[in-house]
This record gives sequence, C-alpha cells and structure tokens, in this order.
Amino acid sequence: MSSGSANFTVSGINVDVVYKDIKNLHVGVYPPLGRVRVAAPTTFDDDKVRLAVVRRLSWIKRQRELLRSAERQSEREMVPDESHYVWGVRHRLKVIERAGRPHLEVDGDRLLLYTPAETARGDESCLTSGIGSNSAQRFLG
Repeated sequence: MSSGSANFTVSGINVDVVYKDIKNLHVGVYPPLGRVRVAAPTTFDDDKVRLAVVRRLSWIKRQRELLRSAERQSEREMVPDESHYVWGVRHRLKVIERAGRPHLEVDGDRLLLYTPAETARGDESCLTSGIGSNSAQRFLG
C-alpha cells in the first residue's frame, strides 16, 4: 500500500511523509512530543506536500502545544495500592516483602510485587534488576 517515504523540515518542525495510494492528504500530530506525519497521495511531489504543511503550520503548532501541555501520568513510587496499567488494564499494586529475587505477577485486578525485605520501598531498580528491563517495561510501560 505504501510506495515511498520522505522526511523534511518546515519552520524547525520535522515532518515524516508517507506516500500512499490514497486520494487526499492527511496531516497528523502524534503524542507525546508532537511528531508530525503526513500521508500523501502518490501523485503529490515533495513541493506540493511541503506547501500543504506550510498552509497547516498554525494548526500543527497549536496541536503540538496542546500535546506538550497535556497532563501525563505521575511518577510511580512503587507503594501499595498505587495504580499501574498492564496491557491497557488498570491494576493496583500490592507489595509483598519476602526473601528471594524480586518479581511481578498479575493476579486478577492486583499487580503483585515480590521484593526482598531489605529493598527500600519506592526503589524501582529492584524491578529492572530482578526481572529484566524488558519485562519491567512490558509490565509498567
């Protein structure tokens, strides 16, 4: 479906262009930082796309500002009953202190964090060292 792509800068804004077999040009601004992507018909050349982006520049800047000023999730403290999202579903954290290596389990609506008693509460490093950074990102993304 996609037959090509290009990148260029307009007024200090990087624009990713994907040429597709479509009729109309689509401009999108994506969170969290306001990445700009344009889906353009294959019949358009780079100059036509650049002109379309320049025409929509005020809208693009407005959207980027809205995205940058939007509230984000607060920093996680790894304390009991704190909310975490696992694969888009909200789970409440339960911290269980016990001997052994730290690890996570999903149990219904609870996210169980098993951690050694000597590990300080709020220390997220036990997650990344105990279960691996890829798994921690998958759970706590």
